[in-house]
Amino acid sequence: YFHADWAPLYRLLLPSVALLGLAAVGLWFIVGL
Repeated sequence: YFHADWAPLYRLLLPSVALLGLAAVGLWFIVGL
């Protein structure tokens, strides 16, 4: 159970974290090759 104020923060945070993860995987893949 999350407080209502946290919902917008998570909505903003999750996409940025996902993008960072994708960027990190992409960089690791390029460097690995």
